[in-house]
This record gives sequence, C-alpha cells and structure tokens, in this order.
Amino acid sequence: KRMPDTRILQTRTRDDFVSLEQRVAYANSVGADAFVSIHLNAADEVVDKGGVATFVLDTTNDRQALRLAARENGTKSGDVGQLQQILAGIHRKDQLDRSTVLAELVQQTTLSAARTHLPRIPDRGVKSAMFYVLVGARMPAILVEASFITQPDENAQLARPAYRQSLAEGIAEGVLRYARAIQ
Repeated sequence: KRMPDTRILQTRTRDDFVSLEQRVAYANSVGADAFVSIHLNAADEVVDKGGVATFVLDTTNDRQALRLAARENGTKSGDVGQLQQILAGIHRKDQLDRSTVLAELVQQTTLSAARTHLPRIPDRGVKSAMFYVLVGARMPAILVEASFITQPDENAQLARPAYRQSLAEGIAEGVLRYARAIQ
C-alpha cells in the first residue's frame, strides 16, 4: 500500500516444499529487483541467546561461488573468459554492496519490530554466508533469520500471530526503505 508501484512476489504462499533452486530460479526468471529469503533459525540444542540475523553472500571464496553458480547455470566454471570474469566481478561487487545496504536496513527494522515483543532479543547483526539462494540470485539478495525456534522465549512468541505479523512488517519496512534509498 505504501509503495503502489511495487510488486511483491512470493515463491510460495502455503507450507509446500519449494527447492532452493526453484526459489532463486523464480526470482531470476521474473527479473526481481531484490530477493529476500525469510527463515527461522534453529540450533541442535536449546540456545541461551537467540536473536535476529541477516545474511549476505560471502564472497571470500570466489572460486567456490563460481563453481556453485556454474553448476546452477549448467556451465563449467572454466568456460568463462577473462573479460567475462572481470565484468562478473564488478557486477558481484555492486550486487554485494546493494545486498549489504538491504541487509542493514532489514536487520534494523526487523530487530526493532521483534523488540516490541521481546525487548532483549539479541541483535546477531549482518553476516555473510555461502547460502545457495544468495549465490544463485542475480539481484541484491539477503537471507533473514527472524528468530530462533529453539530459543524458548522466541519460540513462544512465534506461536503468537501478533509477533509473526510484527516480524513481517519489520522485514517489509526494511525493504521499503531500501527501495526508497535506491530510487
């Protein structure tokens, strides 16, 4: 409503399985301006500190990212010429910069929304990781871990529709701020 020219497309609207490949392929096929993957975090054991975290692509191992992207695209990483690699590197840097701006805004607004229900929920910050959906995305992309289902206080709040709505509104507000910032 606040951005009438914006279309929000979801990879799923029900609790149906959609593979990671299908999620990112859909975003790529529709030419999305940004990709936001929303998750709930978990740990093998109960954690004392849960929190909100937002991830961008970890580009510290470029060869691994290239291999994964090549596998996804059905090509060989050696098929890319030197000029293409340079251009791809420039594009990845710009995409990472935009992803970082998006991540920082979404982290801030989602954390603020979560703290209306859990004032002491930890800020786990913006981090980098080699998540598949981040590697395959051809647009600024983030993965939001909105809360821990294995942290008792957060899990109790996640059972409440008001908390889930606050998280959704927090994420949406961050995306809205990003859209305004890049216009």
